[in-house]
Amino acid sequence: MSNLTAATANALLDHLTGTATYTPDPPFKLALVTVLGSATSAGAEATGGGYARQTIAFTVATSGVTENTADLMFANMPAATIVGGEVYDDAGTRVAWGALTASVVCSGGEDLTIAAGSLTITIP
Repeated sequence: MSNLTAATANALLDHLTGTATYTPDPPFKLALVTVLGSATSAGAEATGGGYARQTIAFTVATSGVTENTADLMFANMPAATIVGGEVYDDAGTRVAWGALTASVVCSGGEDLTIAAGSLTITIP
């Protein structure tokens, strides 16, 4: 997952050029999606079972890349094919999105874990 939303990219550019101030609103949450979104629109978030967004923390960026600091465990997943993820801030604003390297098929009831370091956000 490596894409900033258009709104986040614009806010960061405005901050860097001094035309506006951008202040992140942690904690951030990771949502899993069954239909991938885009830079301007959200995907279809998984629902059902025990699914709930998980709090995610990131490393200090190095070479334009940050990654999740700990495993993220989604318990009792619904039957669904997970194709990507989206990061939301505490206000519920979507800040990043992207596809998984491979879709994950959940048959229902199992846990899905995203290992520490495997979810990245990149600014080229």
